[in-house]
Amino acid sequence: MAFYNDFKSDTRRAVINLIDSEFLQCTFYEDNKIVGAIEYPDKSYFYVRDAAENWINNIMTTETVKNYTKQLDLFSKWCIISIVKEKPMALGMFVLMAIWSVDNKEFLETVDIQRADGFTWQQIECREVDPKLPAITIDTPTGKSLVCAKLTK
Repeated sequence: MAFYNDFKSDTRRAVINLIDSEFLQCTFYEDNKIVGAIEYPDKSYFYVRDAAENWINNIMTTETVKNYTKQLDLFSKWCIISIVKEKPMALGMFVLMAIWSVDNKEFLETVDIQRADGFTWQQIECREVDPKLPAITIDTPTGKSLVCAKLTK
C-alpha cells in the first residue's frame, strides 16, 4: 500500500492510498476516529483527491462515506491507522490481516451479505458458538468457544 496524500481540517482527515498497485482508496476520519474507507477502482487520482477535499470541507457526509465503505474489520482499521502513522509493524499486521481474511472467508462473505441487507453489529451476552453458523470466536482457557456479537436486523 503506497501512501499518496493526507488532507486535514480541524476535525476531519482524508488519506489517499494506492492499493496493490491497482486502485486508489481514500480513508476518512472525523475527530481522529475512522469513519470508513472507499475504494475507487475506476477513478482517476483527481477524482479521489476531489472526494478527499469534499470530505475535509464538510461537503461529503458521514452517511455517504459509510454507505460506500466495505466492512472494515479491526485488523484492517489498525493497519490503516498504523500505515498512516508510519509504524514499522504495519506491514507485518497487514500480512497477518490478509491471512486472517483468507482463513475467515465464509464468515466475511456472510457479513457482507447481511450488512447489504440492513443488518448491523450488536453486542450480545457471550454464549457458546452454534457450529452451524460462521463466527469469530473467543476461546476460553477452559476450552469453550464463545461468541459475543452478532449481526441483527
